[in-house]
Order: sequence, then C-alpha cells, then structure tokens
Amino acid sequence: MADALANAGRIPEAARAYRRAADRGGPMAIEWRRRAAEHLLASGHTDEGRVALEQVLRDVGLSLPASNVRAIGSLVVDRARLAFGGLEIRTGAAVAAQEIERLDVCWTASRGLIYTDGLAGAAFHAQHLRLALRCGEPVRVARALAVEAHLSVALGADPKLAAAKALIERAQATADAADSNYARGMVAECDGHVAIAVGDWALCFERLEAAIAIFRDHCTGVAHEIGICRAHGALCLQFMGRVTELRERAYALLEETRDRPNPYVTGFARGILGNMALLAPDRVDEAAEQLAIYQHDAPRRYQGHMVNYVCQTAALERYRGRADRAWVMGEADAPVLAKLAVRRSPQVNAEVLLYKVQNILAGATLIDDPRGRLVPAERAISALLAHPSLFARGYGQLCRASMDALLGRTEAAIKALCAAIEIFERTHMLAFEACSRRRLAALQSGDAAADASARSDGAMLAMGVVRPDRFTQMMAPGFVKA
Repeated sequence: MADALANAGRIPEAARAYRRAADRGGPMAIEWRRRAAEHLLASGHTDEGRVALEQVLRDVGLSLPASNVRAIGSLVVDRARLAFGGLEIRTGAAVAAQEIERLDVCWTASRGLIYTDGLAGAAFHAQHLRLALRCGEPVRVARALAVEAHLSVALGADPKLAAAKALIERAQATADAADSNYARGMVAECDGHVAIAVGDWALCFERLEAAIAIFRDHCTGVAHEIGICRAHGALCLQFMGRVTELRERAYALLEETRDRPNPYVTGFARGILGNMALLAPDRVDEAAEQLAIYQHDAPRRYQGHMVNYVCQTAALERYRGRADRAWVMGEADAPVLAKLAVRRSPQVNAEVLLYKVQNILAGATLIDDPRGRLVPAERAISALLAHPSLFARGYGQLCRASMDALLGRTEAAIKALCAAIEIFERTHMLAFEACSRRRLAALQSGDAAADASARSDGAMLAMGVVRPDRFTQMMAPGFVKA
C-alpha cells in the first residue's frame, strides 16, 4: 500500500536559484531561503524542504517541533492566546521588519507542512494567525483569517460552517479594503475549501474557479495555488459525475505539472484517471496503468495520497469484479489507515469509512451466509450515519441498504436507498445517485422500478458510463450474493 509510494520528482530550478541567492547573503537572504523552502515543500521534496525550512526558522528565532507532543503543546499555547485575545486586528502601530519576516516564515511552514505533517502545520498556522493579527497588515490578515475558516471547518465539519462563513466574510472585507487581488484570490480559494470540507461540491467548484481566475488574471508567483485549486476542483467534478470535464482536467493537470512538478496535484490527476474518468468509458487497462504510476511516483509523506491511492485501487478491483481481492485489500490496509493523522478531518474519515464498508460488502457477496462477515461493517455504517456532514450520511444510508438487502430485509433496504438518493440529490453527487437508483430498481417492481431504472440509465448515459453493471458494483457494492 502506502509503503510503495515514493517521490520521483526533480528539485525545481526555482528552489535552486533561491538557495544560490540566499547563500550570497545580504538583506534578502532570509526571504530567498524562505522561498527556496516553499518551492521544495510544494514540489514534494519534503526532506529537502524540511532542512531548508529548519534553517530559515532558525534565522527568525523559531524551530520545527521535535515531536508530536511538542507540536500539540505549541498549538495549545497559541490557541489559548488567540482565545484570550480574540481575533482582533491591531492597527496603527509600527511593525518591525523582523516581525513580517517571522510571520511570512510561519506561513511557509504552515502551508508547506499541512499535507505531510498536519500537527506541525496546524501549530504554525495558529502562530501565523496570531502574528498576522498583531501585525495588522491587511493582506496577511485576510489570508490568515481565510485559512482559519478553512481549517476550522476541515476539523469540525458542518457544525463549524456558520462560524467559518463569518470568518470568510471578514477576510473578504479585509481583502477588499486592501484592494489586493492576491488576498481576494486566497479568500476565494479558502471559501472553496470550506465548501469541500462539508461536501458542498457545486459551491466548492464555483469558488475555486473564481480563485483561479483571480490568480491567473491579476497575480504572479501563484502557480502552486492555481494547481491546488484545479486539483481540488477536479475532485468536485468527480463527485458531481461530470466525467468528460473530469477526464479533460486530469490530463491537463498532468501536462501542466510536467515542467513545473507538483506531486500533490499530479497524484490527484493519476487517482482520478485510475477511477471514474477512465472507468466510465470502460478503459480498464489505462486506469490500472495510471494507478501503477501513482503508486510509484507519489511522495510517501502525503497522507491524503495514501488514502486516495488505496481507495481508488480497491475501487478498480470492484469494477473488475474481483470482490475477493477488494476485501483482502481492505483488511490488509486497515491498520495503516487507522493510524493516519489525516483521519482527524471528518471529510477524509468519511472516505476511509466508506472504503472499509464497500470492501466488506463486496466480500460478503461471495459467501452463502454473509452475517459473520458483515459484523465489522456495522460500526463503520453507524459512524457514517452519525457523521456531522450530510454527504457522509448518504454513504451510510447506501451501505445500510446494501447490508439490509444481503440479509434479505428488502423493505428496509428500499427505505435506506430512498434516503440515500435524497441526500445524493441535495449534494449533487450524480454517480452515487445513479448507482443507488439502479440498486433501487432491482429491489422494486412495476412503475416504481421502471422509473428508478430509467432515471439511473439517463444519468449513466450523461456520465458516459459504458458498463452500468460494473460501475454500480464499484460504487455501490453488495446487495446481491454472487
């Protein structure tokens, strides 16, 4: 699984240039060193990036946490300071250049570590937010408030949405007052990430596209931000079942990162091509090839890619009809997935829970009496049904329906499927909706079955799905014993 993921990228020339400039010394040396660390971390060179980051942190009197305990301690202290002082912005006071340097280094540390060392990234964000408020420089304040909105809802899901939206509004007002397009772009990006954290895929796609337009038309030096927005926008297209656009974007992302390496973005593109983008048109061998490249090239420390890779690989096995292999994979990967810090995110945890149940349900179709095999799925389904985000509860209802159908509880399965379909309609999750309707048609009869079947067929046709049977056994496994 994740142990096979490795980084095959090359160090970007920009990082080399900044390191050479820093080595020459002078008043800009800290800034050049910071930018070198930023480029290394963004391009997936985590070890080299951490070395460069450690040096520039020392330059401004800071250091990387020596352990998770230290990171938690730093995070708690800065969160306590923020709670005591509130999110008030200091204005009118003179700010020393050293304070700006420290603030910007904290931004680089937070942005560069958040996908590989979540605790350290969160600790540096808290420090970055506190310093930005104390500094009062409006562009940095807008950026810090917007990121705070994103991270708060990423860790708190739907219950944090109202507070996050209030922070976004405040960040937007600050960006507008500063008349900064960069700040407006960052606010739009974070607004999109607030939406993705709660499964509002349509709004997320809209806001990320707005951010891309601002960055491209009005800013420079934001290639990494554009790449992140385009990759996460592709994720939204996948959830919404916009397969043609999805496939085009995935190939475009690979082309865009050929000369400007960004393994985070490249990994998303490979995973997308290994799943719906190529499986909808039944190009199975090409999908498998993309996943093989993904396994070889993705950096080890990107925990989000570990989750993405195992989920997409098991999905491919289910599409191929290899339910036994999908079940074995799920059992083998469970201990590693359980330890990942990225599972603190409710959105990621929902995907891991779904992965677990999908593989159990697929495996349960292969035995005469599936009750024993279904026992481990009960807890995961309960967790999905109690999840704070609506889209995850749709997963729970779909999985509950599959289990009920396998156990002969047809009426209960129909009821759960109807609940799942309602959620998937509200969250614009066309692929899951289409597969749920196909399963519903198989359980019903008469006009109800004909209606569900026709609506499923129409959605599958719109998505370009060539093999609805295989596509459904990938997305909604179980229901019927093989």
